[in-house]
Amino acid sequence: MVLCLALSACGGVVISTVFGDFGSDVVPIEFQTIAGNSSSAITQPRFVVIRNIFDWESLWREHTGNVTPLPSLPQINFHQNMVIAVFLGNRPSSCYSVAVERVTLFRDPDRIEVEFREFAPPVGLLCATVITNPSALIVTPYFSESVQFGRLN
Repeated sequence: MVLCLALSACGGVVISTVFGDFGSDVVPIEFQTIAGNSSSAITQPRFVVIRNIFDWESLWREHTGNVTPLPSLPQINFHQNMVIAVFLGNRPSSCYSVAVERVTLFRDPDRIEVEFREFAPPVGLLCATVITNPSALIVTPYFSESVQFGRLN
């Protein structure tokens, strides 16, 4: 598989992938993390797939609504890419985080699976006792298939 990362003329992220053998039932999908932190303004668990600029602008405003000044919207070429986001919702300390670990295209039935892992602090680790909202936002090549999310242990 060949992965080509380039910036488009408008300064956005473009990810294109060429698959060697589409006859395979399972194809890993390359992705790039575009944002992730423990201070999202989205306070409820949510899994999101964004395939157009209008939804992306809305999600970005909601996600960064607790930041002043509002961070610049990462530019995404939605003709070639899509955004996938995992929001964990409220967590009780500063030591929680989340990361997307794998994105896979499955055939028969066609679907995309996004596997993520929540990182919780080990017992005894001193963490700031504050409510946090861990999130992970990635960009992948554009696919029209349905997207399913799975938590890894």
